[in-house]
Amino acid sequence: MWSGHSLTDNPLPDDVQALALHFNLGAQYEQQVAIGAPIRVRTVGHGNDPRQPTTFPWTGYSDGKNRVGTNLNLVTELRNPASVTGDYTTLVIAENHNALDMLRWENTVPLLRHFYELFHEGSPAGRGYFYATWKDVLNKANPTPWIAHEREQMQLWESISSRINESLAAEGRADRLTTLPASGALAELVERATTGTVAGITQSTTTATLNTIFSDDVHLTRTGVYFVACVVFSSVYGRSAVGAPAPTGLSATAAASLQNLAWTYVSTYYANAPLGPQHDNTSRLSLVHAFIDTYFTYRNMPANISGYRSHFSTTQLSNPLWRGAGVDESSYWLPRLP
Repeated sequence: MWSGHSLTDNPLPDDVQALALHFNLGAQYEQQVAIGAPIRVRTVGHGNDPRQPTTFPWTGYSDGKNRVGTNLNLVTELRNPASVTGDYTTLVIAENHNALDMLRWENTVPLLRHFYELFHEGSPAGRGYFYATWKDVLNKANPTPWIAHEREQMQLWESISSRINESLAAEGRADRLTTLPASGALAELVERATTGTVAGITQSTTTATLNTIFSDDVHLTRTGVYFVACVVFSSVYGRSAVGAPAPTGLSATAAASLQNLAWTYVSTYYANAPLGPQHDNTSRLSLVHAFIDTYFTYRNMPANISGYRSHFSTTQLSNPLWRGAGVDESSYWLPRLP
């Protein structure tokens, strides 16, 4: 099950499925795509504020484009699958790419946990992946600031997963949420292709190379999508995509380069941290404070820095990255679906 927006839209799920089928692995999927939407829109729904609710209609679970048609009720589908044979084994879910704003204003942590709980209810043995999205490349002639931004933002996505995993552990649960490092891998591709040579990808200028990967400032070309598909495939299936045929529109040379780089990055990323790096309370606060400067400097919005620093300084539940030792968090997580 995919839940996301334009950065998880087709042909990405189709590419992952094609890779799995090539290697004789299971490959069925359903999807929820709501363009630009935060997790809030895909759970609580448009116009509903979960911070001060009177009711929880959860209309968002029926919002968006599906593999066939629109507005499939995911509450019913995840509990009793009709679009696939058997239970779902994997959830891949993405937040809107404006990470800090989502974390502060859109209740990313409890709503991500809510979606994960729905998935886990229908698939107790399934694995959840939090897909790391990326910001716009503001200058294709000089992507170095973007690369640095994305590497820091990866740590924020990891911190959100870690926050949820700490709470699962505190409840005596064995299941965990894994970070899927799509944005970190994309930053690696951009750096290697612009500072060295990636066969079939690197062009005569930095801008031309970026245009091979990005169709605008954030969305991906057919080449970029295929690379991220190799990253998702390697992350979820735990194996390399090397040897799979190139999809239509991509040269065999480029496909081989992307398959190899995706596996190199993913295997290294998970080598010592099967869930992705886990950050404790102290580390999370330190990471988010450093990233606040990077995030708003990159966006040329320095006036926002002090307010965000203040918000993420509190060591209580109002700071979504903080988990107090021995604190009963039952009032923090949003009500479960009926």
